[in-house]
Amino acid sequence: KQWETMSKSPTTEFESFRKDWNQYSFLDGRRVCVESGGRQFEGLCDGISPDGSLRIIDTNARLHTMIAGTILWFE
Repeated sequence: KQWETMSKSPTTEFESFRKDWNQYSFLDGRRVCVESGGRQFEGLCDGISPDGSLRIIDTNARLHTMIAGTILWFE
């Protein structure tokens, strides 16, 4: 049911269960490296944005949000 609702309005409806989604994220607070758009981003995982993208804070304290990509490693 929740997935059906998300397909109607992904950003708005994802927010309704983002807290639950974050509860199961094992990447929060871990160092990660993600490849997206032919580039690699390395930093600290800072949870999930309201639109469902992965939040990564790099070593220069810049926030990057990843809508799609591949997690290359985490620690």
